Amino acid sequence: MVARKRAIEAATGEYLCFLDGDDYLPWDTVEILYRGIEQLQTDIICGDIVRVGEGYTLSKPEMWDGTIDGDTFMRYQLTNVMEGYLVAKLYRRGLFEGLHYPADISLAEDKFLNIQIAAKGATVGHIAKNAYFYVKRQDSVSHKATPIEYSIGYAAHVERFLREKGCYDRFEKEFVLMQVKFYLMYINHTSSPSIARHPFTVRLYQQLRKPEMREMMADRVSAGERAVIRLHKSPATAWMGRTVSTALRIRQSIAKRTGGKNGVKPTRDKE
Repeated sequence: MVARKRAIEAATGEYLCFLDGDDYLPWDTVEILYRGIEQLQTDIICGDIVRVGEGYTLSKPEMWDGTIDGDTFMRYQLTNVMEGYLVAKLYRRGLFEGLHYPADISLAEDKFLNIQIAAKGATVGHIAKNAYFYVKRQDSVSHKATPIEYSIGYAAHVERFLREKGCYDRFEKEFVLMQVKFYLMYINHTSSPSIARHPFTVRLYQQLRKPEMREMMADRVSAGERAVIRLHKSPATAWMGRTVSTALRIRQSIAKRTGGKNGVKPTRDKE
């Protein structure tokens, strides 16, 4: 995050467009994104990402269309409706003024910056254009197990920020769902015993009992993932949860090569 901060501070243009090492852009990406931001009159414009892996190339379009306001941008970031990356987007440079770059955030740092930008009320538009080629690397940080302590620390940064901005209550459901995704990521990458008695997990299960969270879980989390969470609530059944999560990972890996989550072509969010 330090290198990105230095690059942003050194920039002098009106807009910022990001490119990570080993990835690449179509030759006309910046021009098309610039035209999009001028046409839609938004603060940010999004294109689509193409994932390039060993033996496959998969277009991963955003799951929404048109333009959205800052509150919707925040909800989409917290719930992963929108890609959390800075790449495949064009930003007005002024949006990065006054942002925080915590030294202990090394994974999903882009999302934390987008959350801060969303709190400024930034408007966002989307154009259906493959704007970025993301080269999937096996040694990527995202392929490695993330300690639950990291997810807890990351969530603490987000919660602190939302409370400082006075908008935690407005986005509490989405914030809890973000923690659910972190918990599932931990489960999917560990063979450790259940952490059902961990303070983070105890609080999370308490939050999931609320009616509004049950409704959001039913809408935004698959039945298989909900089963995994239920099974991990007790150390006695956690082994069953790990078995189910392994089966889901295999299914999702196959789905990446056949069109979308669980093998079903994704539909765009109409919100």
